[in-house]
Amino acid sequence: MDQLEDQPTRVEFTCNGADSSVEVAGTWNKWEAEELQFNGDCWSVFISLSPGTYQYKYIVDGVWLHDPSKKWVDDGKGNINNVITVETKLVMFLRQKKISELHHTARRMRKVQAEIRELKQWLGTAWHADVQKIQNSKLCPKAGV
Repeated sequence: MDQLEDQPTRVEFTCNGADSSVEVAGTWNKWEAEELQFNGDCWSVFISLSPGTYQYKYIVDGVWLHDPSKKWVDDGKGNINNVITVETKLVMFLRQKKISELHHTARRMRKVQAEIRELKQWLGTAWHADVQKIQNSKLCPKAGV
């Protein structure tokens, strides 16, 4: 389990709208810019990051920018930076396990609900009313009457 605590996670950084170049820089490497590659649709790069919280910015065609569509913070020095939290693989594994268990519970609940609907239909049939009449007339069901 300790191995899952410290393993780096590959994080993808993507950016759209650049003409000639995109880089990303952040607190994980003391703001050293890393180049993104254009793949035909957008600019992207995978960076291995250890668990923790990091601030970062994109450098789009030479201009430092944050992505307003992603989480951001004011660094206290007048800069707006994006922020990312990289969780441990153990936390990600446990979350995925919990999600799987919730899906399993939801499937079971849907099955039980379907069985209840079926029983309600079955109990609502005409013979049910006849059984109720017999029970209400105080006849003994063991007598075969």
